[in-house]
Amino acid sequence: MDSRTWRQQTQNGGGRKSGWVAVCRWLYANPAFEMFRYQRQRRWLVAAFLLVLAAFPIVGWVTDQTWAVMLALIPYAAASLVLSAATQGMFDRPLASLDERQLQVRRTIFREPYFTGVALGLAGGLVIAMATRVDDGLGMGLVLVALGAVFGLPSMVLAWTVPDEDDD
Repeated sequence: MDSRTWRQQTQNGGGRKSGWVAVCRWLYANPAFEMFRYQRQRRWLVAAFLLVLAAFPIVGWVTDQTWAVMLALIPYAAASLVLSAATQGMFDRPLASLDERQLQVRRTIFREPYFTGVALGLAGGLVIAMATRVDDGLGMGLVLVALGAVFGLPSMVLAWTVPDEDDD
């Protein structure tokens, strides 16, 4: 796909997310990114994303500095970008840019993590309530873990469950 066609497809949906979608689709089209087109590597990517999330409270506990926890947002942003690109930005793309298989996957994926997302949201609320009684760095780390897990859950489920492209 050339850059002109790609730009047109990302702009058809309009909105603020088209830039994020364009970056995700550019990464996915990159030959160096080919390894993430396979389910096994995407599962390793989900594990790496979870390790990045686990780093938030660890950094907060070890340093007890809020700025150090906020600095850990850099690898979180990188992991989020790679995870979204590995799933072709399917959640952020306009419906018109998805083919039938991607539409079906997107519709079914939102059903699966809904109850898990609600449970994580409630657990996150408990974590936030408990975090007010701990040190600032650890508290911020726990809050970021809860929020990162809730926002990353759909992409993690999608990356984990979508079969390889060759298996269609």
